[in-house]
Amino acid sequence: MKKKDVLRVKVKPTNSPTTNESFTIELTDFKPDYSASLEMKWENTSIKVPIISTADDRIMAQIQENLIVKKVENAGLLNKGAQYYFFNKKDLNQALEWSITSETLSVDNINYSVLTVNILERLKRYSEAIESAQKALELARKKDMTDDVKNLEEKIKDLKIKKSK
Repeated sequence: MKKKDVLRVKVKPTNSPTTNESFTIELTDFKPDYSASLEMKWENTSIKVPIISTADDRIMAQIQENLIVKKVENAGLLNKGAQYYFFNKKDLNQALEWSITSETLSVDNINYSVLTVNILERLKRYSEAIESAQKALELARKKDMTDDVKNLEEKIKDLKIKKSK
């Protein structure tokens, strides 16, 4: 039978506090490093199989190769690198550099401008964030993007409050 096994893992079953009428498989215990658990439950038994992802390693290797080593001047790639660093709480100064460069390469992309504002806000560089948000607001008005105009006006108010504290 072992010859035909695709995967075999050793886990310790635990007693489930509730009775499961039917066999259930769920992904649980999600973590920021993209790991999780594959949990299987039946009757009063539960087992968890750890799932480890190498997504962050692979993404960071691509960022390293394209943006740091090759220094690719592509607005989309620079913005994606900046987003990844921002959302995954990596080097925010590097994210800011890439975001500003992506804005320079694609001056009409409001999303690139908004990312720069958000990075500056997280860095607590409120004066620069306000200035950047005002530029983004001008662009949103020029492109008649009413939702973005409203959101940026609110963002500027919020940044001014944070700056005054």
